[in-house]
Formats: sequence, structure tokens, C-alpha cells
Amino acid sequence: MIEVAKTTSFHFKSDLPKRHRPDKIQSGILHLYRSSKHPTNPKQEHCFAWIVNANGQYKTKKGSCTVYDGSSTHTHLKETMSYLERFGFSEEKAKFVPFSSKEKWIFKYPH
Repeated sequence: MIEVAKTTSFHFKSDLPKRHRPDKIQSGILHLYRSSKHPTNPKQEHCFAWIVNANGQYKTKKGSCTVYDGSSTHTHLKETMSYLERFGFSEEKAKFVPFSSKEKWIFKYPH
């Protein structure tokens, strides 16, 4: 019989060693989640978006993700965040996981 758990967690790890991560990482996964506060059926939903050419559009601080505003070079990530915010995903619950390529991400974390 399979054990029933109240919670589980996932740990996604970059394939780039910290010493090889540049200040401006070109690509990776943007991971967001949203939670419902329904009294009898609370749930958590996750969203993943592959980001190409992020070019320093994000700033990590203790795992959080902040999208810079203003510059036209920042529109790709900013537009992705704006789109996902329409569905209840917020920047405060976003994480950016730098990764060397989409193919390697899929191989490591198949879905």
C-alpha cells in the first residue's frame, strides 16, 4: 500500500557550478507556484517556463526572483511574468533556476 502524505517537496538544482555562473545567465527555468486557501480543499499549483536570453533580467536573493523594469532588453522575462500574473502566479513566488540548455533540463527533470 502506498503511504499517503500531507505534503511533499521538490528540489530543482542548476547544472551550472556556482563558480561558473556568470552574473548574467542566458537561460533557465522560471518556476512559480500559487496556492488556494479553500477551507476544505487547499491546493498548490506550479508553473514552469523556459527562459532564453534572460540577459540579467532577474536578480536572485535567497532564491527569490525579481524582474527588472524599464529597459527594452528586459521585455522577454517581464512579459512572461505579466502573462503568468493574470493566472494568479506572482513574482514574489518565482524562482529562476539557471540551466545550460533546455535539452539538459528535460533530461534531468523529465515531465
